[in-house]
Amino acid sequence: MKQIKNIGLLRKMSIFRGFIGLLGLYLLIASILPLFGWQLFIYGPFKLDAFDPIVGNALFLVITKSASFMTLSFFAFNYLQNRKPLSSVAPLLVYSNFTIIFGVIFLIQSDNTQWSHWALLFLLSAISVILFQENRKEAKKIFRDDW
Repeated sequence: MKQIKNIGLLRKMSIFRGFIGLLGLYLLIASILPLFGWQLFIYGPFKLDAFDPIVGNALFLVITKSASFMTLSFFAFNYLQNRKPLSSVAPLLVYSNFTIIFGVIFLIQSDNTQWSHWALLFLLSAISVILFQENRKEAKKIFRDDW
């Protein structure tokens, strides 16, 4: 009887892990598509729309959306590999790094960038370096007594 319960639990876990995998895949695709001028919607009618993220004031909104979705996708796939963050600073570090990556790409694609946009990315890069050092320090502290 106990074996049957374990099989039911395994089936539930595989459905959950499958859902996390599909969600991670959607987030990965939805974060990369704006680089090519497309946007994927799964709410409302499922559709793939062409749009120009560079036109108007939506540039930083698209950068934030892409970085957020890529961060969530990163941690979803890490979860599926049973890899947990080594510190509480890791999600902030990953998010800031993806914001820098998508920011640079979108600002290069944009025609109307200003020096303040690049200054903001430079400031975020400095914060990312500080977060990297804190992440390394905190990860060492966590595993100091394990060896």
